[in-house]
Amino acid sequence: MVTQRATRCAVRLLLAALLPALAACGTGKPMPAPATAVSAAEAPAAAAIEAAAQAFAQENLQPLQAMLPARFIGRASVLDAAARTLAVQKKIELRLSDFSVQPSPPPGGPVAVTARWEKRFLKLPGLTPTVESGMLAAVLVRSEGRWVFDSLNADNPFMR
Repeated sequence: MVTQRATRCAVRLLLAALLPALAACGTGKPMPAPATAVSAAEAPAAAAIEAAAQAFAQENLQPLQAMLPARFIGRASVLDAAARTLAVQKKIELRLSDFSVQPSPPPGGPVAVTARWEKRFLKLPGLTPTVESGMLAAVLVRSEGRWVFDSLNADNPFMR
């Protein structure tokens, strides 16, 4: 579940990312390149998601729990779905790629992160080889010196 505040924040971040391209539209000027590289300042946010994903693949929910603060609306739903996912998926191989990180205008503010993901696993009860993929989209904020989720879309590897 996403709060109105998180939704507004995500919309502002997406608009900030799209405005330069929209401004160039129809002017004959080349469109600016999308942010595909992760800068050194935003790398810790992407690394936090990557660490949580790799721990999840090893059936460890603690890093994901640490990234979901108590104020996160839907925290219990996300953790319950992740636990149910781990109960029916074994030998998980999870890959995140094509990270895009969009910081908000004030330094140290919220950061919008998107990444493609692919998950290969054996699905119980028949140990059927399965491949799933999707696009993770999240807004992260700094809290007590670490990156935590402020919002998280439903198409993420933890809940599918």
